[in-house]
Amino acid sequence: MSGFRSPGLEDGSSQLESLPGSSDPSRVGYLLTSRAASAMLLIQHSPEEDPVGEYIQIVEYESDDIDAVIRAANSVPVPDDVPKPTSVIVVRDRDRPGTYATILRFNSHEDAMRHSESDATHERVAKLGPLMKGETRFYNLDILNETNP
Repeated sequence: MSGFRSPGLEDGSSQLESLPGSSDPSRVGYLLTSRAASAMLLIQHSPEEDPVGEYIQIVEYESDDIDAVIRAANSVPVPDDVPKPTSVIVVRDRDRPGTYATILRFNSHEDAMRHSESDATHERVAKLGPLMKGETRFYNLDILNETNP
């Protein structure tokens, strides 16, 4: 994979701004703006809430052959002694042709790091690199709240 870029402002940073007008002082609200990605994300988190503990990593990339990417990724098994993701989802960006993301969900950040450091993951990355073009972006996300309506 060719590189790492965190979403953020032109200098690679992000900007957090407090949201005005919150009537509940126990709620904290932030607006995350990212000029580079032209995105805004509203985050509301209550300080007393505990994180769910699970962890998601999103790997965003470009490819001319997503079928080959999926085959290469599935060609390297995860050894029994390495934590496996609880789910892996490959998605296509409808607004940017040729852009895809793989969403990996783990039981914990620690499991994700052990998985990332494994020889099998290094082998998988070596097979995927030639199939991807441009910058690969990683989003490392702690799950704070999950609702299944």
